[in-house]
Amino acid sequence: MAIKLVSDIHGAHDALAAQLAPDDTLIMLGDYANLIDFDTLDGIISDIISKPRLMRVIMQVAAGQLQEAEELVADFVSPDGKYYARAAERLSESYRSLFEAIPCEAHVIFGNNDFPDILRECMGGNARILNGEAAEIEGLLFGFISGSPPDKIPLRMPGYMDRSTYSEKVAGLGRVDVLCSHVPPAGMGMEYDVVAAREEASSEALTDHIRACQPMYAFCGHVHNPGTAYAESGRTRIRNLGHFRRHGSVFTLKCG
Repeated sequence: MAIKLVSDIHGAHDALAAQLAPDDTLIMLGDYANLIDFDTLDGIISDIISKPRLMRVIMQVAAGQLQEAEELVADFVSPDGKYYARAAERLSESYRSLFEAIPCEAHVIFGNNDFPDILRECMGGNARILNGEAAEIEGLLFGFISGSPPDKIPLRMPGYMDRSTYSEKVAGLGRVDVLCSHVPPAGMGMEYDVVAAREEASSEALTDHIRACQPMYAFCGHVHNPGTAYAESGRTRIRNLGHFRRHGSVFTLKCG
């Protein structure tokens, strides 16, 4: 029996299931379906619109040209968008595959690239989504913050929320032993992706919470290749779990 944590699964469901036992407790930190694999451009989006178009849009974003990307995101995330129905079908298949593969109890937060409503519909009885809530697990109080404040590139995926709403969720959490979020706390060296060569979304509210409340641990994901995966703030040990689809290992929390 163990408490295991993982983030940024991005479709690697069988690899995750192979590392779990029925009496484990799994903490899942977001981004579960493979929308885009930036190494290969495989994924749900390229299957629907083609790799050449996806590459063109990615290059435009890198050059600061966002119009086509904004239109494309709207077509995927808005229920009346022209790609939404196909994307929703593929996402549902992926989410159901994930929860069917997991043999144990799971506590789930959604990431910036997750579709929370579809995720909720596809969860099995062994899992539940938490956001701004706490749960006691093996004698420790875990706090869960889903989603992401806005990124520096203003493409609004379903898991994003405005900064004030996100901060209110964090502030309302109260003292916990273990803080779990999708994005990293700001200012800890974890927001810079050394492969993408850019800063990803992070949260000052998480940093403030860590400094004020001093949980034993803070776990996050989101940044696939962080400049540093480990930091400390007072007594709090902070760890970015990175990109499970790439590195393929879960983190086991030793409570003793």
